[in-house]
Amino acid sequence: MAKYNASVVGAGYCAPTLADAGMCDAGWQGSWDGPEAQSLERCVQRCLACARCNFVSYSRVNRDCSWHHACAVDSLNDHGVGGPTYTTVRVRDVSMALAPNARCPRAAGRPGNGRALLDGEEAERPTRRGRAETVHVVTFYSEGPPHDRGKPLSAHAGVLEAAFAPHVRSFRAYNAREVRTLRLRTGEAGADVLAESSHPAVKNPGLAALGHMAVKPFLLLHRLEVIAPGDWLIFLDVNVLKHPELLSGARRLSETTEWLWNRTRPSADVFMPHEAPGKLVKHFCKTHAVRQLVARAHWERVLEYPIHQANRIIARKGESARAYLYEWLRLCSLRELLEPEPNPEPHPEFQWHTPEQCLFSLLAAQRPEMYQRNLAFCYQFVPGSTRSAVLGDGAASANCPKPSSVEIRSWLPRRASRHGRCLVVQCPELRTACNHAHAQLAWSA
Repeated sequence: MAKYNASVVGAGYCAPTLADAGMCDAGWQGSWDGPEAQSLERCVQRCLACARCNFVSYSRVNRDCSWHHACAVDSLNDHGVGGPTYTTVRVRDVSMALAPNARCPRAAGRPGNGRALLDGEEAERPTRRGRAETVHVVTFYSEGPPHDRGKPLSAHAGVLEAAFAPHVRSFRAYNAREVRTLRLRTGEAGADVLAESSHPAVKNPGLAALGHMAVKPFLLLHRLEVIAPGDWLIFLDVNVLKHPELLSGARRLSETTEWLWNRTRPSADVFMPHEAPGKLVKHFCKTHAVRQLVARAHWERVLEYPIHQANRIIARKGESARAYLYEWLRLCSLRELLEPEPNPEPHPEFQWHTPEQCLFSLLAAQRPEMYQRNLAFCYQFVPGSTRSAVLGDGAASANCPKPSSVEIRSWLPRRASRHGRCLVVQCPELRTACNHAHAQLAWSA
């Protein structure tokens, strides 16, 4: 190995990878299972011809040569099938010369500073021209009677569109009438995910009339069918009157998405932030669902897992994301698990059931490699507003002050939606006391 200046880091692998080669000119990881998987030396040689490859994790047992641009060398993984059989090797630093015919990597540091990044250091990436072309937003809104039995949130959808549409490749808002006409290529019908429930949720009773938001994985899968491979799709909740922080970060959405991917490394290519530190599965997921979906030996660990928050969901188009979202949709189709009832013998600390985010959380909790870091947001959806979702882990207990009314108004879009759903009314500070039936929200100057 010495002739390649490569060095063994240790036993284990950097992170799970998809079953494809990845993008050597712009990607972060990939997996080779051809001739390069026959030996560690061939694996290293293949890495040298891949511009973005700095580390490889090799397993002769699994016939797998996985490459990585970055690697948490102090916390290698060894779980999963054949996990202990992997060896991770540092093949090159960013500054090393490339093999002949290898493609040159993009600059890692700030433009013009000429500095290579050190191991574990992350680039501060300025906004690049065209980055928004790979980001798409989707949301769902109810219209209220006579169209559905939810709250009238058309104006809210218009505000969300006006805030985000100028900064993304596409923005699509679906109402219940539209969803009922949709069908996924695999046969799942929108009418089924919106089937009314007879068991209202404690904190969101109106959502029972709309299927307890099983529509989220459905619409993510529907939109993934039409966007380009590798593009990001972001689902945003629509009730910006109740949660004005949903409007934050619109101009930096693409930057934030890339930052999150680099920081959390979602193994399923799906990211959902966590709730505030200390909010756990045992509090917001009915215990019956845990007992049905989790092996008894893991109940205690899963009950202590930090619950996810389903107001923002990011998926990167690929087979891994599609498979995870289908599994989430499948669980949401099981009403015994999705609905608040039944829940016999609940955990002593159980508070209430959060249907769709509970089932997402139970899936994630059973994938120890789901994220490299478990992050929550302190209101704003920007990199500087993240904190650990695990109590006792660094900034988990950091103060998280609510945004001021002045800050909230700065998030409002300057112009109304082209659909004309947003008009000025007496709701200057997005107070929740405003009448939802007439919520046509105020604009900033």
